[in-house]
Amino acid sequence: MELVKQELLCGGQFFREGDPALVDFRPSSGSLTKTKQIGEKIAMLKPTEVQSTLLIASDENEGILDKVFKNLDKKPPRIQSGTNWSLQHFINTDLKSFTAQTYIVLDVEAFTEQGDEFIELLPVLQEKHGKAVIIVYCAELLPGDLFLHKLVKAGYTNVIAGYHDVSDKDCCALIQVDLTEALTVGLSEQKYSRFVLRESMSADSELESIEDTLPDFSSESRIITVFGSQRRIGMTTFAMSLCKYVAANGGRAALVLCCSDAVNESNFMCKYFSAEQNDGCISFGGIDVFAGEPVDGLGGYNLVVYDCGDVKLDSCQERIERYGKSDATDAIFLCCGVGWKELHIVTMAHAKLNGLQYTAVVSADAESCERHEDVLCGGLNGYVAVDFRDCTAVGGLLS
Repeated sequence: MELVKQELLCGGQFFREGDPALVDFRPSSGSLTKTKQIGEKIAMLKPTEVQSTLLIASDENEGILDKVFKNLDKKPPRIQSGTNWSLQHFINTDLKSFTAQTYIVLDVEAFTEQGDEFIELLPVLQEKHGKAVIIVYCAELLPGDLFLHKLVKAGYTNVIAGYHDVSDKDCCALIQVDLTEALTVGLSEQKYSRFVLRESMSADSELESIEDTLPDFSSESRIITVFGSQRRIGMTTFAMSLCKYVAANGGRAALVLCCSDAVNESNFMCKYFSAEQNDGCISFGGIDVFAGEPVDGLGGYNLVVYDCGDVKLDSCQERIERYGKSDATDAIFLCCGVGWKELHIVTMAHAKLNGLQYTAVVSADAESCERHEDVLCGGLNGYVAVDFRDCTAVGGLLS
């Protein structure tokens, strides 16, 4: 719980210095999940325009603002809910009906546009509306996700995402506080800065921090396939950690991006890591990254990792057949989450990989995983709780 306090409170202050709504949110005692205590502190805020709010959300998220507006004693927002919304269509056709709204809350899960395509439409929405404050809700994501980094770098700092190493109940309470802050004084820099990746740390410096006493992979030859139970669950982060581990221990590693967005993801990596480009791949930190499998093969590598994307998508079935069921594959991993809305998705992912010998990997604390062990153990090899960003811990799965 101490970790939660440090990440959430940042010294006990939620708001910027000099803000008239500055409130000390340091809990006097007990757990952060005491919603009564949180509600009392939320009620101390004095918003002026929060009543003019539009929420576009998936059906399962249409109630995310109910508690916030009840605590603020304001009329509920206008809600447009459903699935397969097109942000482009909304901007071109429906936005003119919502010009009075001061806040627009966008649930990422509701839209067909994802990733860079979603982010690129936000300036268009901002320009056409003019005065709206845009709040992006993506509670399924955690700090360290590239999508969150891109949002903040693009100037959209009212981003609502999950928290590492907290229980489901605590996470829900913290998200409610963040929503209230975004709808009143704006999410503080202390909050949104946790989504910014450490640009000052190059891939090389990360590799140098790994201990010298690790095994030598120079004579190994392995093929690993990685799937995800859903989008942006940490597949590429996990796959990269496998590659970094091998590259740091005398081996040559290749990451093959097999998802439909492989080219965009590869281009972002090239820019972010200042990578070299040659022979159809980008290279950094001893790792070669390919957007799709090269036509001339992948000979000469000690480790090849296939990042196959969301296992539930119809387009992934071909990758399951090609890489998951291949006799050449040495190990298969399914990246999962244990959030309160993720467990049924994990069950669906298990069904897609039925019959394959794979291990579920979860970037969460052991306590959360143990509570949901019955769901996570759908694979033949059970599950492992490991920080996807920890190269040494992830690399240990290769032993």
